[in-house]
Amino acid sequence: MKNIWLIFVLISNTLFSQELEIIIPEDKVIKFGSYENTSFCYDIRNKSNNYYKILFETAGFSTTENETIDFPYVGLADLRVYNDQKLLTPNSGSDALQKKSKEVPTRKELMLFRKDNKLKTKDISELNLLYKINKRMITLSPNETKAVCTNISLPLYNSSADIGSLLYEIKNDKEYMLQLHLNIPKEILRKYLNIFKNQSKKYKIFSGTLISNKVSFILTKENVD
Repeated sequence: MKNIWLIFVLISNTLFSQELEIIIPEDKVIKFGSYENTSFCYDIRNKSNNYYKILFETAGFSTTENETIDFPYVGLADLRVYNDQKLLTPNSGSDALQKKSKEVPTRKELMLFRKDNKLKTKDISELNLLYKINKRMITLSPNETKAVCTNISLPLYNSSADIGSLLYEIKNDKEYMLQLHLNIPKEILRKYLNIFKNQSKKYKIFSGTLISNKVSFILTKENVD
C-alpha cells in the first residue's frame, strides 16, 4: 500500500509539472552588464484549464549549494549556470557585500493578515512565517502566462539563501548557459496548508518540480539597457 501511495504522489507531481512551466525567452543571447544590477525576465505559464496557485519568490534565487527545501526556501528557485554542459558552483564572496534586510511586517499588519485569512494562531513567529509564504503566492488562471523579472548582478550573486555574496568564475564576452529549477515538495507544502484552506477552493496548489529551458548569456563591460 505504501508503494502504491508513493507511485500516486509521483504521478500527481508529474502531471502538475506538465501543466505549469517556466519559460525564459531565447530569441537571442541575453546580455548582462558585468557587476551591474540587471533585470532578468522570464514567464510562468499555466498550460491547463485549471486554476493554480504557486509559491514563487520573485525577489531572488537560490543556488545548487542549498538542496534542503524548507522555510524560508520554499518557493525559491535555483539559478544554475553552465559552462558548456558543466554546472558551475559559485565561490564565497565578500562579507562586506551583505544583502539589505527585507522589510519585516508590523504587529498590526500581522493581526490584520490573521483576521483577513481567518487564522486561529496568535503566535507572532508563525504569523510572520505564514505572511511571508503568502507574499510569494502567484495565481494563474487557465492558460494564463505571467511575466516575472528578478534583478541579478553576475558574476557577483547575492543568493537569497546564503549569507553575504557568492561569486561565479565566469569571464566577460564568453557564452554561458543558465537555467531555473523550482522544487516544492508535497510534504513541505503540507506545513503551510492552513494559509490556503480559507482561500478559494477552485485553485490547485502546485507541488512538484519545474525546470526551465536553458538559454545563452554573456557578461559585458558595456552598459545594458
